[in-house]
Amino acid sequence: MTDWERSPRGAGNPAYCYQWCFGAPPSPVVACLWFDEVHENSRGRAQVEVVLRHGSELSSRQKSRADRLLQALVAAHNASQPIRAIISAGPLPPSGQSHGGKRSVTHRALDSEPWTVHVADPETGRCVLLRGLDFVDQFSTSVPESELKVPVRRTVVTETLVRDPRLREQVLRRAGGICEFCGAAGFVTASGRVYLETHHIEPLSEGGSDAESNMIALCPNDHRRAHHGLDREELAETFKARVTQRVPGSGDTQ
Repeated sequence: MTDWERSPRGAGNPAYCYQWCFGAPPSPVVACLWFDEVHENSRGRAQVEVVLRHGSELSSRQKSRADRLLQALVAAHNASQPIRAIISAGPLPPSGQSHGGKRSVTHRALDSEPWTVHVADPETGRCVLLRGLDFVDQFSTSVPESELKVPVRRTVVTETLVRDPRLREQVLRRAGGICEFCGAAGFVTASGRVYLETHHIEPLSEGGSDAESNMIALCPNDHRRAHHGLDREELAETFKARVTQRVPGSGDTQ
């Protein structure tokens, strides 16, 4: 018999409801997060940042649960494995800390979106979780921003037009890992992020704007075709129509 079958109360079973996480890589991981921990970061993405320290406010049982959660998040981060999240809501404990002190749950739901473990430091216990999958394009650095310890020096030998990384991220998130022309799924990189390429419909070199309304996310094959294909002018018109459907007020890409 399972713990659920032994318990007459089901959802009130302490074997499940008081845990902070379930599973560990390579198996799926489900982390329990508090709704009041979720905030919107500077790029408009839902984020949770917690420090899983062994403070004096934690009981021995809570310290064990914090250790297990930290270990699962570190393993998921190292394996570039997305996790799922159970979002709980309830009054804050007297300490004011979500992961400190005793608090009760009034509402609980499994988030339909996966979460990415952006940072998981086993030394400090600091963890940063981002709602949704991570996406990259051909201009993205191969090293996540969180792992950059020193400024990166690059030598530029040709003139180039600087593209706003925030706009590229918006376009990639709009596409959700699917080519906005052919519908093919982007491939998963070694770092666990989904790869597509961002393309300016009206080239910047020809006066096109560096704006979301002038950008489309494409698979590598369609991106090469957009630049070198015999039908590239017809493709540009199709791209404009596709973006107009997805971005309000994007009819004019100039």
